[in-house]
Amino acid sequence: MNTPKTDAKAAPAAKKDDSKKLTDQLAKEVSERAGKLVPKINAAFTKARTEAVKQAKAELEKKAKKEAKGGKPDAKDLAKKKSELEKRIPSFSAAISDNIESSGLRTADEQAYYAIKGWSSTCSSAHMRRAAIHVPVTAVRAGKSKVIPHKKTNLLTYFPSKYSHADHLDEKKEVWAIMSYADFAKAWADAVKGAKLANWGGKKPDLAPDDPWHVELPRKAVKGGADKADVVKKTRPGRSDKEVNACVENYAEYIALTDDLPKGKKLKRNAEIEKNYKSLFDKKFKAAKAKVDAERKKAKEQAEKAAKAEAKDNDKKKDKKADPKAVKAKTDEATKKLNDDLEKRAKKLVNKMNPDPSRFKLEK
Repeated sequence: MNTPKTDAKAAPAAKKDDSKKLTDQLAKEVSERAGKLVPKINAAFTKARTEAVKQAKAELEKKAKKEAKGGKPDAKDLAKKKSELEKRIPSFSAAISDNIESSGLRTADEQAYYAIKGWSSTCSSAHMRRAAIHVPVTAVRAGKSKVIPHKKTNLLTYFPSKYSHADHLDEKKEVWAIMSYADFAKAWADAVKGAKLANWGGKKPDLAPDDPWHVELPRKAVKGGADKADVVKKTRPGRSDKEVNACVENYAEYIALTDDLPKGKKLKRNAEIEKNYKSLFDKKFKAAKAKVDAERKKAKEQAEKAAKAEAKDNDKKKDKKADPKAVKAKTDEATKKLNDDLEKRAKKLVNKMNPDPSRFKLEK
C-alpha cells in the first residue's frame, strides 16, 4: 500500500489535509484486511466446535455403554442426552468492533490515558494513525453470550492450557471451551497471517495475550504472511513527533501529581512507558516533579510560619519558639490539604484524557 506523499513546504492547512488523507487511507486498509481475518478465524471456530461436538458425543456414548454393563443403552435417552450435550458446548465468533476505541483516531491525550491505566506500553500506537483495529471474540453457551476480555488470564477461561472434549460431559460444570490455548493461538496466528495483518507490535502475526484482539497493518514482512508489498509505512507517530512528546508529558505530569500521595492513592507506574521513552520521560517528570516539590516546600514553610505566629500570639514573647508537636500538626494538616488538592488535579487531568466516558468510568 502506498502512503500519500506530503509537501514539506505546504501550508499548515494542506498538511492537516494530507494527515487526514493518510489516516483515512490507513483506516480503510486495516478495515479491509480485518474483514478477511474474520471469516478465516470463524471458519476455524466452526471446525473446532464441530469436532468438539462429535468427540464429546462419542465420549458420552462410550460412557453410556459402560454404564449399561454389556447391554445396550436406551436409544431415546442417549439421543436426548446428546442433544442436551450439544447445547452446552459453546460456539465462538469474531467480529470487527464498532466502538470508537477500536477504529477511531486516538489522540495523544487519549494514548496517555491508556499509558496511565497500564493498558499500553507505548506512546506511539498505530491507533494514533487509525492503522489498527480490534476484532474481539464472543462466546455463546446455553443462551449466555460473553465478549472475551483482554489478558491471558481471561483467555485461559475460554481456551485452557489443558482441554478435553470429555470435559463437556459434566452437566454441573460450565465449560467455555472447544479447543486448548495452544490450538487457539495457532488458529489466530494463521488467520492474522492470512489477512496480511500483525499484532500490536506491528511485526508478527502471533497472538499477543496482553492485547489479543488488536490487529494492525504490518511494519515488517512476515514469512507466509505479509510480504514486502503488504508492509505499510507511517502506521504510527515517530518517536520525535509532537504527539509522542505530548503523550509522555501527560503521563509524566500525572505521575508527578500522584507520586508522593499516601499508599493506595498513588499510581502504579508504567515501567514499560518509562523504559521505552526514558530520556524524554526523565526530562518531563523532572520538570513536573520540581513544580510539585516547590508546592510542598511552600506549604510546609507556610505551616511552620503559622505555627510560630500562633505560638507568639499565645505567649506574647518575641523569641517564643513553636512547640514541635504544634509545628508537626500544622505541617501534617497542610500536607493533607495539598495531597487532597493534588489528587483532585490528577483526577481532573486523567478525566480530561478519557477517550470514552460511556465505557471508562470517570475518576471521582
